[in-house]
Amino acid sequence: MNKEQPKNAFRITLTLSSSRPRIDQVLLEELRKQSRNLALKNISRTEFKELFKKKRIRIKGQPAVPSSSLAQGITHVDIIGFEDFTPPSTGKFQNDQKPDAKDDSNEHE
Repeated sequence: MNKEQPKNAFRITLTLSSSRPRIDQVLLEELRKQSRNLALKNISRTEFKELFKKKRIRIKGQPAVPSSSLAQGITHVDIIGFEDFTPPSTGKFQNDQKPDAKDDSNEHE
């Protein structure tokens, strides 16, 4: 069983408090919530079904089918052919100066 994320895949981790009868419903819901890949966030139902048909949705390296059930706990799902784009920094932590740092702009007064 392969637990490592393939290099050309987007990984989403599903954490379930109880088992669920179908992966397709849970996965589509979680893809809509995430913001690391906008193509997957906005994917149509038709395109989503195609990912299953083309065996691009994998659990532990094995192709998943829409009707696969999910057990309680953590499941890592890899979607082949999509990348993980971390949102760009908001700039909040770009300035390493502390708030109480000496301000050099008033030295010449």
